[in-house]
Amino acid sequence: MISYERTALTIWISKGVSVVCKVASLPVLLSILKTDEYAAFIILVSLESWFLLLDCGLGLSIQNFLSETFCPQEKKSQLKTALVFGGIALSLGFIFLLSLHPFLCDFLFSKGGSLVSSSHFLLAGSFLLLGMFGSLGGRILLGEQKAFLFYLVQGLVSLVVFGALCFFQNQIKLREAICLFLGFPSIATFFLTAFLFNQVDWTVPFNFSVLKRAKKFALFAFMAACVLSVDVFILPRALKPDEIVQYHVISKLFAPIAFTYSAWLQGFWPTCSSLWALKDGAQISQKIFKYCFLGVIFSFIFTCSLLCFSKSIEMFLNVSLPLMGILWGGIYLSSRIVADFYAMALQSKSDLKPFFYLVPIQALISISMQWTLAFFWGMTGIFAGLALSYLVTVCWALPRRLGKVKQNLYV
Repeated sequence: MISYERTALTIWISKGVSVVCKVASLPVLLSILKTDEYAAFIILVSLESWFLLLDCGLGLSIQNFLSETFCPQEKKSQLKTALVFGGIALSLGFIFLLSLHPFLCDFLFSKGGSLVSSSHFLLAGSFLLLGMFGSLGGRILLGEQKAFLFYLVQGLVSLVVFGALCFFQNQIKLREAICLFLGFPSIATFFLTAFLFNQVDWTVPFNFSVLKRAKKFALFAFMAACVLSVDVFILPRALKPDEIVQYHVISKLFAPIAFTYSAWLQGFWPTCSSLWALKDGAQISQKIFKYCFLGVIFSFIFTCSLLCFSKSIEMFLNVSLPLMGILWGGIYLSSRIVADFYAMALQSKSDLKPFFYLVPIQALISISMQWTLAFFWGMTGIFAGLALSYLVTVCWALPRRLGKVKQNLYV
């Protein structure tokens, strides 16, 4: 079996366990938390993408370097640089959080009254910071094609969290839900990354080329967050708590397809970097097209299935699910599958130039469309705004860019 296929299979099994546990957790959480409590919990969990930005692009940078480098001494130098500066980012993040958490909590939950206290926000933010540092370990293991270790831990953690949720459900409120779903996974991945410190050779010099490339990834990650994660700021201002819950439930229902394609994407990334190094652009192009085609087909089938069984799902979860929300959720997922695979192919070559003009345009479209459509269509408008931002920008521009890069390999 090809290395990336073995890695993807391992990730699929682990992610599959995580997806099943998260979907199975929905009816339990919906039954034990009030609607406004669950809506607040969703917002806090959704902040993860913004906290991940605090690694300043180190994760993607070290992953690419480890995939491209075959010199053991150079790998040791890169590993030391990533972990040390990741630790510095973690320390600065805690200083930032301790100083500003009352203001940030008030800014985010000003419409929600006193339901979420600054202590709730501080607790969630602390766990998210640990998760940010823990994600570095996952990137390092991905770069070394040992990602199965990271995802094995995640799969086991998901089982433990779900078991604890079922066992202690009568005692769980907002604070306990934060500790379970943010705290336990973050602490587990934090210790996994901390364990990698034991493998650092402190005698080797720092490799500042990792930091130099990280700046480009940091800027790109920020722009991507403005496209994908700006909903966390729009949801509490444009939607009611029950609409926030609907949006979250539909997102989780699409999780099996999202995790399946993302696992394959992550597993193929290191091999894609190696194929670029071998100047085999034709094979990259063929495989990316095939994966996009299969992903869109599966997304279409899954969306149709959700539409057909929506009434049964509503009865099981005791929450209404607008059909237009499911339809636009499927369109958004399909467009993202295409864009993400082509984006991965370019990022694995560290070709970020097109993103610096495409993603800001997409971000402006995404923010404006989500904000506008949310007031007219409710939670359906969030999915519609996301889907439209992909369809009019990266879905057609990134495939063209990959074609040009492939041609330049043979010039």
